[in-house]
Amino acid sequence: MRDQHKTHYVAPHADVMALATAVLDGDLNRVRGITEEMRSLINTGDRWKKHVRPLMLATRSPNPIAMFELLVAHGALLYPTDRAGHDVMLYACAHGVAPAMIDYLVQLDKGGLWTWDARTFQGDGHLALACRSGNLALVQHLDGLIPAGTQSHGTDMVLAALDANDEEFVLRLLAWWTLTPRLPLDAAVVRTALATKMLRVTSTLVQLDPLGAGQIVFVFCFREARMEPTLACCCATYKRRVTWQHTRLVFALALPTTVCRVIARYVYQFKPIEHLRGGVLPLSPDDPRRRIVDVPNKPTAEKASIRDEFLTATGNVGDTICRLTIASSYPLQAIFKRDIAYARRELKE
Repeated sequence: MRDQHKTHYVAPHADVMALATAVLDGDLNRVRGITEEMRSLINTGDRWKKHVRPLMLATRSPNPIAMFELLVAHGALLYPTDRAGHDVMLYACAHGVAPAMIDYLVQLDKGGLWTWDARTFQGDGHLALACRSGNLALVQHLDGLIPAGTQSHGTDMVLAALDANDEEFVLRLLAWWTLTPRLPLDAAVVRTALATKMLRVTSTLVQLDPLGAGQIVFVFCFREARMEPTLACCCATYKRRVTWQHTRLVFALALPTTVCRVIARYVYQFKPIEHLRGGVLPLSPDDPRRRIVDVPNKPTAEKASIRDEFLTATGNVGDTICRLTIASSYPLQAIFKRDIAYARRELKE
């Protein structure tokens, strides 16, 4: 290894690039001529870029197996790594090589040179790198080849595919995804698709999970105060398919932020969840069924002011919210978590 690094620093840049170009072009004769003339280049990487070795580049050659065998026959080491932490197998997956090349590397490795639990310095495994490469055939091949316990076969794959910024590939990946038994995707996938403006992907995710993904899209559209045409059908689907319990949540989440903060102040002060769950409706300040849960060290006048602010600002909407939130699996504290935090800071000030 020490000699290898010495040759790395003294090798002329032009010669290193000439060998790299010949390898990527698949020119076996030229590669043979260069390596026989300057054998020190066989394990030399380009220090001006990512220190990728010729053997790693061979996996991207038009005739990768023949090129790989030629370089190994001329003394190429089987365990090079670049500056990002890719070994030969990780590098091949990151560049979307043909599945046949992966099979060749697996058969070649008889001493544990490449393991499926290997990671780059960024923590990426083979499946994640393959998803970023945009090669669906490679992803499918690795999914069946890599043991389930060594790498994530779930949400991380789709998130990596979204990083590729290729909406068509993500759509094809999701189409294949639905044909195999999988765990449900995390909400992070829907939010990432919205953040990267992959609206067709978002629509597909809503079809896969009408309630969970549909709720995220619905909240996004109404809180951003805009409705993307592609997402309009998603919101309509969500309205149709959600249960009555989830519909109660929709009314609350569709409110403007200013009203949410007023409600948050009300919830933080009076904590009406217990009597909401018990079926008691806070219809008006004088309703005998109302049972206010007192907050210690808060003057009665201040609590009355906040209560009046809630009823004045929300009016009939506030009454509707209280009615529709009864027995909801999403209590008001969870719905307005961010706004309650805002109200808590405001009250302390």
